[in-house]
Amino acid sequence: VRYVSANRQLAELCGQSVTAIAGASGKKLGTPEHVLNLFIARCEESRRSRKPVSFEYTRAFASGEIALLNTVTYLETGPQGWPKFAFAAMDITERKRAERALNKAQAQQTAIFESTQDLIWSLDADTLAITSFNPAFAAEVLETYGVHVRPGMSLREFLPADKISGWE
Repeated sequence: VRYVSANRQLAELCGQSVTAIAGASGKKLGTPEHVLNLFIARCEESRRSRKPVSFEYTRAFASGEIALLNTVTYLETGPQGWPKFAFAAMDITERKRAERALNKAQAQQTAIFESTQDLIWSLDADTLAITSFNPAFAAEVLETYGVHVRPGMSLREFLPADKISGWE
């Protein structure tokens, strides 16, 4: 994998000058073997499909570890028979940090939702169908109405008519 040209952002990311990158191999620039293999596989995929292909990876640079989203697009086969590709990279480090924080918060919220003894459920306001519920709610419905509640089930399927009016 050889870089034909590079912009200032890529040069800064690699800790090189734009002129040092032009014509240099990915290996010479310190690109890890597994990243080069991933890049080559995605280039081949783009060449076969004739469509852009995106992929993500994390790489250590002098400035720290950076998560990247790369997109490779097959352009043409050059006069010497070598395929030519356009390559764009976007720093997604902050997005990845935000995703990890969101996943952690969701896991904590799910743990609370699943473990609380309070009855928690949500309904579709138009159909009165249950969209989600916690184990405490399921246990209460089973004990009170003898029904195994499931997502999509309408309150009308187990609540007496006099109790439904309060929900409509």
